[in-house]
Amino acid sequence: MAVGDFDGDGRADLLLPLRRSASDPEPQQGKGGGVGVLHGARSGLGAGRPARRIFAGRNESFGASPAVGGVNGDDHPGLVVDTPDFRGDDGLVTLLPGGADGPSAEGSQEVHARTEGLPGTPNRAPWNLFDFRPPLLDTDGDGHDEAVVLAPLFNKRKGAILQIAGSGKGFAPTRSRQFTPSAAGVPLLLK
Repeated sequence: MAVGDFDGDGRADLLLPLRRSASDPEPQQGKGGGVGVLHGARSGLGAGRPARRIFAGRNESFGASPAVGGVNGDDHPGLVVDTPDFRGDDGLVTLLPGGADGPSAEGSQEVHARTEGLPGTPNRAPWNLFDFRPPLLDTDGDGHDEAVVLAPLFNKRKGAILQIAGSGKGFAPTRSRQFTPSAAGVPLLLK
């Protein structure tokens, strides 16, 4: 779960992962996992606006490791979520941009091990364990949060810690940076 003011009303909202059931009344929203937002209100969590559900994932694990932040630097916090079982265990990170009504799948952006412009060399087999770890961080002070992704099989299994840059248009893979585990002072094997 994660917390953030998704609708800008000054009250904390709660984000939680969802799983689609066979009896879901909204099958047109997509397949796989999802995320839900319970809005904060004067009378308590979930007592104000209706809950928001986003089913945009390709797999059941979509919605894992949620984090709230300003990747694109606008006034509406967006969400970054993980899909660890994308292409087996390759992994996928998705940005769901924020808006006046909260986060949305509209305009979402996906980044995976083979996204053009990312630094480092992914494993040749589709099994990179490309895994987003919250929180989102603005480490360079440019007003855009970056996502930190562990990629233990990058660089011929030496591993990498990727800092996926944010920009006014969302993720900017070509501006991303890579650290090796040894340079970051962590054990060789990332988990």
